[in-house]
Amino acid sequence: DWEPFYIKLNDFDYQETIVITVYDYDNDGTHDVIGTLNTNLHELSLGEFGYGLYRDGKCRGSFDVIDIQPVFDLDDIHDPWNPIPPGMTLQISGQKFVRMDGPMGRADPFFLVTKNNRLLYRSEVAYNSLSPEWKEFYIPLDSVVDDHDTITITVYDWDKDGTHDIMGNIDFNIKSLSFSWMVEPLMNNGKSMGAIVFEDMHPVDLLHVPVQPEGIRLYCSADKLAQMDGPFSKTDAFFQVS
Repeated sequence: DWEPFYIKLNDFDYQETIVITVYDYDNDGTHDVIGTLNTNLHELSLGEFGYGLYRDGKCRGSFDVIDIQPVFDLDDIHDPWNPIPPGMTLQISGQKFVRMDGPMGRADPFFLVTKNNRLLYRSEVAYNSLSPEWKEFYIPLDSVVDDHDTITITVYDWDKDGTHDIMGNIDFNIKSLSFSWMVEPLMNNGKSMGAIVFEDMHPVDLLHVPVQPEGIRLYCSADKLAQMDGPFSKTDAFFQVS
């Protein structure tokens, strides 16, 4: 038996089709489909019922609605993601990542969080790991219009020369974070490169938004610079910020 959940009636028309899909959980995030069923709010309101789960025209078991309870006051159901908070903290990890550094090697994964090409966060590098665990991080949600707005996580394999090969990416939204857990496949050209596990996520209100500093001090170095003065010379490097 699964934990009970609620459906807001204003999210659907009364006769609009609701699709329920049952999956078989996989560690790589691909989650094979067992079967699906179609219903609507009117049919659900008629009481408990056993639905057939179908895939490729074949029944793959049943999905049983064993109890239905009306909710008359949605204020009794606390939804911390509605309205959308100013920001949120996330804790994610990876599992079953592919080997990026040869058949005997591992990977050095890190990730970027972006929305509409705006960088929201960059993680630390988890060196030599196929099951990376990154530290908790904060992202602002001021650019998120509604709970279906797409936010993208792109995972890279760190390279010393700065090229950083893309391992894959996933898209998520605030609506999906309202569920109890998430394990999503890290996709690259239609192939799963492992899975991203959403370990923990919390909305952050105005009183707890991180304070922005007045400035930053940077300490920089360079590595593997091109030899600009011939094959046996070094480089006299300096830089400017503009």
